[in-house]
Amino acid sequence: MLRCYARVARSSLLATELCQWQMDTWLSAAVMLGFVLTWGLTQTLWASYARFADPVMVLVIAGSFLPMPIRMVKGALCELMFGVPGVMKDVADFDVAADDVRLAQVGSSLMVNIQLDKQQLHDAQEIVDSVEQRCKRLNLRPVTSLTLVAG
Repeated sequence: MLRCYARVARSSLLATELCQWQMDTWLSAAVMLGFVLTWGLTQTLWASYARFADPVMVLVIAGSFLPMPIRMVKGALCELMFGVPGVMKDVADFDVAADDVRLAQVGSSLMVNIQLDKQQLHDAQEIVDSVEQRCKRLNLRPVTSLTLVAG
């Protein structure tokens, strides 16, 4: 349920919550598996090695879960520092050079700044409508601004 809603809403908060639930689930499963394996180890000739189970489990779990929060923090910092959002290819598909489009995504708001030559002024409304339609399909709220430059 949370996964479906997070995908539809395109909310970074819901995506983060979903990742947290997934990490907690896998962590619980890994701890249970480690407990069972450690108990099984105590029933063998290698019972003296069972004392190393906890440190080994911590290393394995930390090593396998560390990339996920790093990716999440990197994405959040990119968003916070107005980096290029991942929706650039989905939104910026109109007759304007890619260098003339600036996008910044903060949550579900997408700030779009487009630089137009004065010759492209007659296409301005069409471009704004295109951006709004694409953002609506992606469940984003566009804030569009146009900048006229001398061509």
